[in-house]
Amino acid sequence: MDNNKLDRLEDMVSQLINIVGETNEMVRSMKTEISDMKVEISDMKAKNENRHKEVMGRLQDIEVDQDLLWEKTIKNERSVAKIVRPKN
Repeated sequence: MDNNKLDRLEDMVSQLINIVGETNEMVRSMKTEISDMKVEISDMKAKNENRHKEVMGRLQDIEVDQDLLWEKTIKNERSVAKIVRPKN
């Protein structure tokens, strides 16, 4: 092999080493970003779980209130019906 070919091969190997180094750095950076995203997702899941519990609690309260109002409405309607309808 002549000197010119060896120089070209040496340059190519040097470029490959640089490319691999840059790629490795990008992979490290991406791993860090992914790790950060996992933490954020975990936090979001915890917040959503808390919000879900809060909403479900409120919904249960509304259902109880609705049942109570329905019972009171029925009692009042019965009372009104007894007053309006004459007894035989």
